[in-house]
Amino acid sequence: MTSNINYKLLSQEIIKNIRRKYSQQYLNQKLGYASNQMYRWESGGAHITWSEFFSLCNIAKIKLEDIFKSYFRYDLRDDDIVKFLKYLIGKESVSLISDKTGISISKIRRIFNSKSSLRLYDFFKIIFSYDKMESIGLVSELSGEFELKTLKDEIEFMDVIKKEYFRNPSFGLFLISLELNKYKDLKNHSDKVLSKLSGLSEKEIRIFSKKAIRSGFIKYQNNKLEIKPFHINDRGTKDEMISVRKYWSQKAQSAMDKKIDSNAFGSLVFSTSKKAQEKIISEYLRFFEQVKLIVNEDQSSKELPLVMNFHLFSTNN
Repeated sequence: MTSNINYKLLSQEIIKNIRRKYSQQYLNQKLGYASNQMYRWESGGAHITWSEFFSLCNIAKIKLEDIFKSYFRYDLRDDDIVKFLKYLIGKESVSLISDKTGISISKIRRIFNSKSSLRLYDFFKIIFSYDKMESIGLVSELSGEFELKTLKDEIEFMDVIKKEYFRNPSFGLFLISLELNKYKDLKNHSDKVLSKLSGLSEKEIRIFSKKAIRSGFIKYQNNKLEIKPFHINDRGTKDEMISVRKYWSQKAQSAMDKKIDSNAFGSLVFSTSKKAQEKIISEYLRFFEQVKLIVNEDQSSKELPLVMNFHLFSTNN
């Protein structure tokens, strides 16, 4: 099910933030409205459709294609947003989509069959249900330098996690281990069990536990540590991203030495053109999204933490 985010208010706030650099009159004229449609969208008197929002972004010189490529690795070529949604949700059933988003089955069918216009707030419901972290990044970029009060708590929560993750990526490993069923099924918290599940030392577990509780996004409840749903990625500054990827590369080297059959490693060395290199990167980005879909669609018990780290590099300058 969806979170307690008010997606209608979020839509209104984003429209207001986009409009801040222009007058309502100017945008109404550009969009072809004789009446003050911008005011109705901003106040909630009417709800903007995706097609209308696409036109508004074009007038406001917001490059949606760049934003979608950055956050969802998707090449948005026109305003046919249904293609993107089908790409995002994969092969999930309509009933499962309805369960995740809180949108009725009949409404989802009408949207996907292009028999009903997609409202912006329903678009947000769907993307937030499938990738909250990237969705927060997307709507933040749509708002530019202006604050999103509707997502203030969500953004602060994500920022705290990312800050600690970039400081020490093992912190992310600790957090995802809290979601594993072998820990959740315990009657009482155990540093030893978390250490075994995560591969971290018991000392690290104790340090991370204290830090997480102090930060406020983990609670000690029912004799165990509990965290609300979250997602971690390595989107940050160039130095932060390089640091995190180096960390996981070192972990991968250690994992290779253990020779565990279920771990997967491989390498290719080849010569190619820059054009082919661009195609390979594009295919990897699509594969990356498919991996996230597999994780999202998995209804089985969470049994183990996994890390996927990707390398494609040239050895010349």
